Amino acid sequence: MDITKMKVAGWECRYYGMPHEELEQRRERIRKVMKEKKVPVVLIVDMIRGNYFQWILGAGMSERPTEEILIFPKEENMTICITSQCFTDEEHASYKKLNATNSQDARFGDAVNVPALYYGDIKKYMDDTGRVGILYPDSLRKTVKDYLEQKIPGLEWVDITEEMEAVKAPKSNGERKILKDMAAFHDRLFGSVAAMAIPGKLEGDLVKELRYRAYQMGCGGEDVTRNAVVFFTSEPDKEGGAIEEILYPGKQIQEGDRLNLKAQCVAYDEFYGALGRCFVLGKASEETKKDNEALVKIQDFAAELLKPGTSLLKVSRKVQKYRKELGIPEDNSNYLYGIGCGGRGTPSLTRSA
Repeated sequence: MDITKMKVAGWECRYYGMPHEELEQRRERIRKVMKEKKVPVVLIVDMIRGNYFQWILGAGMSERPTEEILIFPKEENMTICITSQCFTDEEHASYKKLNATNSQDARFGDAVNVPALYYGDIKKYMDDTGRVGILYPDSLRKTVKDYLEQKIPGLEWVDITEEMEAVKAPKSNGERKILKDMAAFHDRLFGSVAAMAIPGKLEGDLVKELRYRAYQMGCGGEDVTRNAVVFFTSEPDKEGGAIEEILYPGKQIQEGDRLNLKAQCVAYDEFYGALGRCFVLGKASEETKKDNEALVKIQDFAAELLKPGTSLLKVSRKVQKYRKELGIPEDNSNYLYGIGCGGRGTPSLTRSA
């Protein structure tokens, strides 16, 4: 592929209705860290980690999330390199000459998309110290690292990941509103289950109806099976009853069944939330009542642990220990999750995130 003739299409960076004021206050947080760490320019790599692509740009889709590199200077427009390829001086000169008449770059407000990384787009912002800030340096590809260190002698990498995570954590008023909207969205969605969960209905049909309801409420997009993910199991609600995953189209639900539903939906400018609920068609068994009481205790226990500066991994370990004290088996499939953008944003409990 000749990257000097590559045209960057506009659809590679789809934007949503995030107010400019919200985006600008986020970028000011980055500039604050840059000032404290004394770096004139920052490279952000693997932007799917921490959802920085959406957080900085207000964009809900990344064409190559593990390859793209964002160049963030203090004042001028950002540059998005959409591949991990690197321009030679000759290739860059050829590309710029062609681009002058063919408009190959895709421009979106404060950002410019280009097909490859050019060291000059970083070096022009650097000062005599040679310091360049970087987010997630462990994700920087070796070919890119070697290219930059060869082309920019004396380059000094400054890891600003920890500082950025700290300033990114506090929620703005705009983000708090999205949190409330997403919680209300899922509450309304589950409010529809009472009308859908009719004895005699196939499990698979209930899942489809719930997805369609989410779509009607605004969880659309190009693929509702991705934007409205539903996990569902059902089984007679009795002492010692087992829960088995459905095999499409599933069996018919019946009076006395216990329905376990979890929905993960994308809406509101590509922000993502999740909610799980348990329903019983009829009178709940004593086992289910005890389970419900125990789970409420676990939720309250977890809520007390969720303090600023505490990692999800530590919270999860304490919750698992508390489960055992209540006589409930350990279950590492559970995760603590508030809000993010896209289902891939779910925090991993195997890392100290």
